[in-house]
Amino acid sequence: MRWLFGVTISALQSTDARGAAGTVYAGFDGIDRPIWRNTSNSPSGAYDTYSYDSTANGNVGIDRLTSETFLGVPNNSLSGSDSYVYDARGK
Repeated sequence: MRWLFGVTISALQSTDARGAAGTVYAGFDGIDRPIWRNTSNSPSGAYDTYSYDSTANGNVGIDRLTSETFLGVPNNSLSGSDSYVYDARGK
């Protein structure tokens, strides 16, 4: 496994032993939390996205992962999403 790091030491790209076919690009927010993963170096069309800090409907989600969405990539039709809700104790 080979990793390419950005200026902030965040992993931007990983390549497995198969070469370019295993390249995964990732985007990070201002505090180094992953916000997308894609097979191209762009958030547009990302196959995995993450959201943080939601307080909708009483969720105490500040500083926490609150949703994840994944889309089918070529040769894979699976897609879906997960939402995470927290109480005042972070549970």
